[in-house]
Amino acid sequence: LIGDSHARHFSEPVVRAGNELALDGTVATKLGCPFLLGIETPFTREDRREGDKRCQPFYESVLAGLTADPPDVVVLAGATTMSVEELALSYRSDVGEPNADVRARFWQAALDDTVGRLEAAGIAVALVHDVPYFLVSPVSCGRLRSFVDPCAGTVDADYARAHRQRGYDAEDA
Repeated sequence: LIGDSHARHFSEPVVRAGNELALDGTVATKLGCPFLLGIETPFTREDRREGDKRCQPFYESVLAGLTADPPDVVVLAGATTMSVEELALSYRSDVGEPNADVRARFWQAALDDTVGRLEAAGIAVALVHDVPYFLVSPVSCGRLRSFVDPCAGTVDADYARAHRQRGYDAEDA
């Protein structure tokens, strides 16, 4: 299992499924670092200004390990909806504050590159769509605030599906 902190919430079911299939498993996740080659998030750009390229070494290390000892399958997951809809993503030399449609194209191009590199190494890739969906980032809601608006409440399923659709389309392309 590789990806950002959103991927990490799949670690228990991925490990359990691997155990049931008598497969060894490894989890490699890093906060703020979706495992998409060439994608930069605000986290990575901020760190780059400080001289710390914290995601790039993670990508390179994981990719080197995967290609040196290829697993049968890699489960790839990340914060697609939040990244495509809300973050100031950039892809390779394309920078700036693109709109969500442009960010979706960045995500799709990076996903194509990442999956292509893994498949070229003989590794099958299983992509997990981003769930759950939150109107407000859970990080901004403290334990007590989680019971008070805007952190509390539910999201209409149709609204959530529509809001996630652009990211899903980028991943399905």
